[in-house]
Amino acid sequence: MFDQSTAIGTGENNESRVPAWQRLHGEMKSATRRRSAWDAEHARHLREAEALQLWTHFGYISILEYLEREHGIEPRTAHDRLRVSHALADLPLLEAELEDGSFQYSHVKELTRVVTPETEEDWIAAARGKTCGEVQTMVAGHKQGDGPEDPSDPDLRLRDLSLKLPPQTLAMYREQLAALETELGHRLDEADAFRIMMERVRDCREGLSTPAQISICSHCKRGWQDGAGFRAELDPAQIECAACDAEHLGSVDDEPGRKHPTLSKRKRQRILARHHRRCAVPGCRSAKNIDIHHIVHQEDGGGHQDWNLVGLCGSGHHTAHHRGDLAIEGRAPGAIRFEWKHRPRETAHVGTNGRQQQAGAAERVISRFGDAAMRAQARDGLAGLGWKPGIARAAVDEAIAHTGTGIRIEQLIHDALRRCPRPVG
Repeated sequence: MFDQSTAIGTGENNESRVPAWQRLHGEMKSATRRRSAWDAEHARHLREAEALQLWTHFGYISILEYLEREHGIEPRTAHDRLRVSHALADLPLLEAELEDGSFQYSHVKELTRVVTPETEEDWIAAARGKTCGEVQTMVAGHKQGDGPEDPSDPDLRLRDLSLKLPPQTLAMYREQLAALETELGHRLDEADAFRIMMERVRDCREGLSTPAQISICSHCKRGWQDGAGFRAELDPAQIECAACDAEHLGSVDDEPGRKHPTLSKRKRQRILARHHRRCAVPGCRSAKNIDIHHIVHQEDGGGHQDWNLVGLCGSGHHTAHHRGDLAIEGRAPGAIRFEWKHRPRETAHVGTNGRQQQAGAAERVISRFGDAAMRAQARDGLAGLGWKPGIARAAVDEAIAHTGTGIRIEQLIHDALRRCPRPVG
């Protein structure tokens, strides 16, 4: 039983000191702030670890294995922390809120699902003072780029699906997940992995994707896909993918329309064969669920000419393009240009011989992970010299804005030091 006599300490002169409950509350709040600062530092460490491929120096095959074996972080948690780490690389204000303890990691984890650099300040203001559950409710139904005042779309809320699997089935799932990530060249979250596996259940033998059967409203341009009694609204990227390659059902509410494919079966077969029944993006080994994509979008005047059509894996690169992550230009099949906008890859060209040719240095895409690693190393260097984290971050950001990241880390630290305030006295 709790003894109230221990709630207040006494000094040598029996004078009352700070109540025990108040002392304990202060210690717990201090520990919480330290934990938040650790979470922010850990996010920076993860970005730097990826840039340096740290796990390869210890014989591990992936950063997930390294984190599990060396740091005791199980893969599901590690995958989530990597996602948050990637997002915070472009969200300095949100990272600062986490570092000084204004937000907890649970808040930041939810906010990074929707926040972009353009909406960062609005979401921070809207989430301030709210519990994690309230932030979850506020974020639910919004997509990345939405503001907190934008209307929530209930059809975009994530649905829970709980599965209890025997060990053999779980092993099969993890094996297939690893194979998909190797094939596509990047990590997948569970929702994307599950979607791809479901798509491949219905894939055609010749490698073509099975055209989705969708209905699009002619007035509001919203689209839906029906599946065994469940009607799901499509996001804008999915609607654009369907405009390239799908079976359109026409109107299902008014007078029934006639179902028609975007492309004829013969043309789809010819374009697929031209690309050897594989995704045309250099480095992608996917040979299943290949969509036919219009290089110049139909809404921009692009037609069904062979030079305007290219095969892309519907599970990854086709969606990535319509979400704005992958730019595609040129003429098929011999002069197509692919450029990743947000991933650490270089601009590549496909020449007439079908082989990947690296672009010149002027066209090289800067890796955001490489940039983040330089920032983290420089900030840590200044912190090691005694500067506070906020001053170090501001000095490094100012130095990079002036010199860029195409310099050695020693030069960056030296330039950042010049921008730190001089000690007084």
